Amino acid sequence: MPGLVSALSQSVAPSTLKSYFSCFKKWKRWCSQFPEVKYFPASETYLGLYLVQLLQSGYSFTSIQSTLYAIGFFHKSCGLQNPCDSKFLKAVAQGCKRLDCKSNSVSRQKSPILPEHLSSLVSRFAGPRASLSDIRDVTLCLVGFAGFFRFNELCNIKWSDISFADEFFSVTIPRSKTDQYHNGSTVLIAKTGFPTCPYSMLVRYASSARADMTSNNFVFGKLIFHSSTKTYSLREGSQLSYSRAREVVLSKFSTIGLDQTNFGLHSLRIGGASAAANNDIPDRAIKKHGRWKSERSKDLYCRENLKHKLLVSLNLGI
Repeated sequence: MPGLVSALSQSVAPSTLKSYFSCFKKWKRWCSQFPEVKYFPASETYLGLYLVQLLQSGYSFTSIQSTLYAIGFFHKSCGLQNPCDSKFLKAVAQGCKRLDCKSNSVSRQKSPILPEHLSSLVSRFAGPRASLSDIRDVTLCLVGFAGFFRFNELCNIKWSDISFADEFFSVTIPRSKTDQYHNGSTVLIAKTGFPTCPYSMLVRYASSARADMTSNNFVFGKLIFHSSTKTYSLREGSQLSYSRAREVVLSKFSTIGLDQTNFGLHSLRIGGASAAANNDIPDRAIKKHGRWKSERSKDLYCRENLKHKLLVSLNLGI
């Protein structure tokens, strides 16, 4: 029996299983408010009401979809009929999706960071007298943009995961969102020779931080401010949180004139993919570099510029 439970728990990625448990606990907590509602096995009717309540409470369709996946997973794992497969619940979910798209999806879309934005960041924050704090933040932006990194990948990079060659550096990613079997992947980032070169900025950051390239310390860690010398140093073993990274990056975006409400950490990944697409990089190379499993997922990130939007009608021979 323990072996069976272990096999079932390994059927999905650890992060996915954690998400399923979280969603299922929320469903169980909602059911506890109503004596007549059983949380398991779930009733189609009450589950439908719960989905609508989630939508009305401001949850996105992605959260609603995660709830369906979670409840379905636990039913199937117990050999029970999955209520989420019913036509009724599929119709409710489709309705929630349409309502969510109409009311919120446009406002949630983040704008891509552009190469000219990165140039402004380097000019403003990476001058000869830049602090370690500013160099860290600019390096995070350049590496995130060039590697199409998700924040969860960026914040988990360790110095020992990086290897420098003459014309590029490589980053080993032990696991990522789409790497369910933990095979790992390697991202190569070229030396460009421009002021916005991620290679040069990373070398500068490593030197300023006095980093040990063989250590397991996180590259983008927390900083300690030394008031006596008015300088920073990396806190050994620390890891930059999502909320802190978002705060410092958006602050810098705001300083160069960007509206914080239109941008986020994901704007780096969107921006990198969009820049590649607009420079006619092959789709296969973009998909592999960004570690996307499907063309559809990749296409959601690639925002075409005006030139490419006009390309079709300009080449119709009329």
